Amino acid sequence: MQGKSQLRSKKRIISVFIILLIITIALAFRLLWIQVVNSEFYQKKALEQRLRLLKVEPKRGIIYDRNGKKLAVSASSETVVAIPYEISDPQKTAQKLAAVLDMDYNDVYKLITRKAYAVYVK
Repeated sequence: MQGKSQLRSKKRIISVFIILLIITIALAFRLLWIQVVNSEFYQKKALEQRLRLLKVEPKRGIIYDRNGKKLAVSASSETVVAIPYEISDPQKTAQKLAAVLDMDYNDVYKLITRKAYAVYVK
């Protein structure tokens, strides 16, 4: 009688082990499929989530007080922001930005080499 129960226990342990092995292999295959085979698809999808076009709304009207003085005026301005960890050649980038933005090369270089996620350049 004890021999049969030990045999059943061994069969159960082996079957649980085989099931866990199949699940592990399936997960490894899925990981390989996502990371290697379809990596380009998921990279494109991630970029689409991160990058987007913003529609710039037109200026609003001027708000005056009862005496005709301007209280609120809309003004548009252009902003240049750099993401330092995405800049592969900071010296070349600083030269080009300094020329375009009419800024000092050293100032631009210091800004774009900071340890920050994003830096307001001008």
